[in-house]
Amino acid sequence: AVVSTQSTGIYRVAMIELGESRRNADPGHYCRLAAAQASKPCWIVVDNRRETDLVYFKSQYPDKCLVVRVCASEEVRAKRGWRWKEGVDDVISECGLDHYPWDVVVTNNAEEGDGFQDKLKEVVGWVTDKLKG
Repeated sequence: AVVSTQSTGIYRVAMIELGESRRNADPGHYCRLAAAQASKPCWIVVDNRRETDLVYFKSQYPDKCLVVRVCASEEVRAKRGWRWKEGVDDVISECGLDHYPWDVVVTNNAEEGDGFQDKLKEVVGWVTDKLKG
């Protein structure tokens, strides 16, 4: 589970602003930095927050890119310590991908029947196939 702390909140807004400034100047900046250091046949890029990031990876690696969203209900997120904060949770880094066409959506409510295990198996199967290929 993701843990929100007070220190995270202090730096979060500044980090968002810095990232936005850099992405506005060059949308693929951070993606190219990550890709330049990649040397494995398969890598999992987590916590993408911008459509430009996903577009970059899908365009550069079309047959090697599975776009997965992991989500939970607001009720479950609140039980895990999340609290909505104006100016943080309503900015593009938090909600800019809400309507993105995901390849797979994994619901992580930790409830029976939420499909978590089945979706996880789907993702693992896809990765396994790519590693064999």
